Amino acid sequence: MTYTFEQGIERILEIFNNDYAEWTDRANIKLLKTNEYSLEEGRNYFKIVVDKHGNQQTVAGFIVKKDTKKFKKGDLLKAASWSAPATNFARGNVFEEDSMQKCIRWTGIM
Repeated sequence: MTYTFEQGIERILEIFNNDYAEWTDRANIKLLKTNEYSLEEGRNYFKIVVDKHGNQQTVAGFIVKKDTKKFKKGDLLKAASWSAPATNFARGNVFEEDSMQKCIRWTGIM
């Protein structure tokens, strides 16, 4: 299935939440709250921020906002640090369901 950019971003957040719910079920962990995933818009990327039960925040990955020499709009990049993606290669793309399913885990973009 293919998505628009906005639909793909919404789907990414759903996949994060679904994977987290599946993990807690497999691990037999009962949590009162779930992780909250949100986006912070930067100049070149959207940063996917994870709020872990209000205790701490981490970065799950980055989404490319517009085409560059190396990446296409919607490419999913693993986080290298809080403020920068790993730019060695794209892990998936928001326009393609299969690529999102393969690279997204509740812990971040793989």
